Amino acid sequence: MSNHVLNSFNAVVANLEGGQVLDDLTTAVAEVIAAISNEVHTRGGKPKGSITLRLDFKQDSGVMEVNADIKTTVPKAVRSRTVLWATPDNMLTTMNPKQQEFAFRDVNAQAQPRDAV
Repeated sequence: MSNHVLNSFNAVVANLEGGQVLDDLTTAVAEVIAAISNEVHTRGGKPKGSITLRLDFKQDSGVMEVNADIKTTVPKAVRSRTVLWATPDNMLTTMNPKQQEFAFRDVNAQAQPRDAV
């Protein structure tokens, strides 16, 4: 019987769900690191992530049942800001209604010769 005793936390986790919990934790580590690295690459800063392993134990008639739950937290992507204005009929517009519009022309366009008067 002593060959089957799980005498360390590592041994318990390695045996949960036939090893699936350990595989899922390994995948979770890679996903959290990738999300943090991506956030640093795209936006900089010092993003954080975490992995939480919860083990629930229940004994019934001498049998110990262990249920695992894994939760990951990755950096929340920062969304960019959009500026819009409300119209009198409660819609949104990209143009500031208090600012006049300018008529622009292409300054690189071929100039038309003018007739002399």
